[in-house]
Amino acid sequence: MHHGVRRTETTIEQYDKIGEALFRSIYGETADSVQNLLDTIYPDMASDSPRQIQWHLDGARRRGATFEEIQAVRAIAMEVAKLSGIKWRDGVPEVEDTQTAVPSS
Repeated sequence: MHHGVRRTETTIEQYDKIGEALFRSIYGETADSVQNLLDTIYPDMASDSPRQIQWHLDGARRRGATFEEIQAVRAIAMEVAKLSGIKWRDGVPEVEDTQTAVPSS
């Protein structure tokens, strides 16, 4: 797995095919219905959905992203949301470093 800047020799069309294959591997036989749902709720799903954001942060961690990578992506997403006029009612979850977190007693 490549963990760096986008490979410029890979075309957008190739990334599209890679993404489609990943999506189908994750959602299996429900991929088409999930895609239909996403198409139906877009762009509403992009606004004020902290629970879904936390799921994505946790999922990225489970798939091997480092704490620093997740922090960087979250920071970029927050800046894009700000510049797009997104208003957060209840805030946005922070990235938790679960690898070094000490369980509370």
